[in-house]
Amino acid sequence: MDLWGDRCAGVLVLVLCDHAISLCLVFGGGALTEILGGDMSQQERSPIKGGTLARQAAMLCQDSAFQLYLDRRRRAKHRMTEFQLPDDTHNEEDARDWLCAACQIQSRAELDHNPTAAATFRRIRHRLQVWKQRPGREQ
Repeated sequence: MDLWGDRCAGVLVLVLCDHAISLCLVFGGGALTEILGGDMSQQERSPIKGGTLARQAAMLCQDSAFQLYLDRRRRAKHRMTEFQLPDDTHNEEDARDWLCAACQIQSRAELDHNPTAAATFRRIRHRLQVWKQRPGREQ
């Protein structure tokens, strides 16, 4: 009887190293057979680090004016009344979720590594600034 018993032909082992991931089958005699292998991209090896844009996005999501902008934007887009969607409905988490969806990213850290998402983020900030400067806009 081997280490795993009579009914076990082998054990699957996941092997990780700096640039590759492999799935191997270890048999009772110690033989290794690679089943699946491949290079890991830089993104798979380490999480994306956020930079300046990610920090700016985090501060934007905390900004009560941005949250109010999202309330009013949604009301106008869906033709809702203030009773249906009152001011101060959006919070920081809602703002983060909306921003990620609008920029088509999973994390704000991607803004510093995805030029398309970064451009979308800059347009959103610009539209917010224009909205803030509109005459007669009540806060």
